[in-house]
Amino acid sequence: MRVRLSYLASLLLLGACGGGGGGFVDGGPDTPEVVSAEPDYGSLLGGTKIVITGRGFSYNNASANHVIVGEHEAPAATVIDDGHLEVVLPPGDSPGAVDITVFNSNGYATGTGLFHYSALPTITGVSPAEVVATTGGTVTVTGTGFTEEGAELNVLLIDGEPALDLEIVSDTQLTFTAAPGAPLLKPDLQLTNKRGQAEEADGFEYIVSTNPGLLLFSKDPGQFAFFYDSVTMTVTTIPSRVAFGGGGGTIPRYRSVVEGEDGFYYGQVGMGCCGNTGVFRKFDLGTQVVFSSLTQTTRYPEMLRVGSTVFAMTRNGAFGTVELSTGAFTQIATGISCCSYNLAHDGTTLYLISGGSISVINPTTGVRTGTVLITGSPQIDGARFLGGTLFAYERNNGGRLLSINPTTGAPTVVATLGLQVSSMEARE
Repeated sequence: MRVRLSYLASLLLLGACGGGGGGFVDGGPDTPEVVSAEPDYGSLLGGTKIVITGRGFSYNNASANHVIVGEHEAPAATVIDDGHLEVVLPPGDSPGAVDITVFNSNGYATGTGLFHYSALPTITGVSPAEVVATTGGTVTVTGTGFTEEGAELNVLLIDGEPALDLEIVSDTQLTFTAAPGAPLLKPDLQLTNKRGQAEEADGFEYIVSTNPGLLLFSKDPGQFAFFYDSVTMTVTTIPSRVAFGGGGGTIPRYRSVVEGEDGFYYGQVGMGCCGNTGVFRKFDLGTQVVFSSLTQTTRYPEMLRVGSTVFAMTRNGAFGTVELSTGAFTQIATGISCCSYNLAHDGTTLYLISGGSISVINPTTGVRTGTVLITGSPQIDGARFLGGTLFAYERNNGGRLLSINPTTGAPTVVATLGLQVSSMEARE
């Protein structure tokens, strides 16, 4: 097939014939011809082999054949006979059809529409998104490029470890067994075959329970958090995965914690028992590794995200919003409260639990209304709504978990945990 030469092929052709084209015939009866490629696809990574069918590859003791695939010269081209040429593919620039040019001392030819580079495999979905940490389970991965166009053997790694019971169902689906894993960890998936590699960061999450519950952040250096299952009313300990301490990359004692819209958690560690300075940290809930750390003059004993807005209370009793990426505080009102600060939202109303009382707080003005005393004036370190119920952690009386009626202030003991907890977040 005769078509216009690519720029690279033209340069190579000119170089091979001393810049003047001598000895190369364009369109003569014995010049090369490119008719087909088998297979008509190849890996974008290069390295696989195809056989080009045509003519003029060895006629008249032709010089070594040069083959250009797209804009790259093949690293090897071996003559089988005058009509067949085995070629090792060079890497491609992008998926899709490319020209193949062959030239030797008999001349040159370009075949178009005969060959294409296959797209890299992809991962487009993982189901279920959550796997129980203690049992593991079957996971289905959807995507493309698992079997067709020379994919061949697939290797799937889960955080660097080979997946168990890997089964390739089709070109767009595979399954594997997720082994039991560490609670709250989100392992990365990496699929490799001859078409290339696909990755899915945080492919799924190992959860403590399929039931909704409360994540209680610990004051104990040996424990990171606890999960309270609201259905079974049991507590699961989540150990510290990295060293305990105040430096970057280690587990601090978070005074307040909030989940951001980006799926990461943000916590603040107070510096000193009564000071206003705090260290604001972004960390991964599963690995517990701190990604960023910012020392600032504003200290937040409480933070709560409602939609895209994060409300906060400062150490000096101001109420406002905080920007998680910077820790910057925008004040709405001041002199709201002292001594203790806990915010909770039931989907409609924002509440402030402080100093043994509970009240509605206007998120726009910071004005408090409907204040009622909580019976017994418990010392609260964390409050969240879960399934319509307001839960609160009482640090005195053995570390009790309470449910509180926000209208009457009446508390009910849900469980005596015997734990030291600094803050909590709901996990639906």
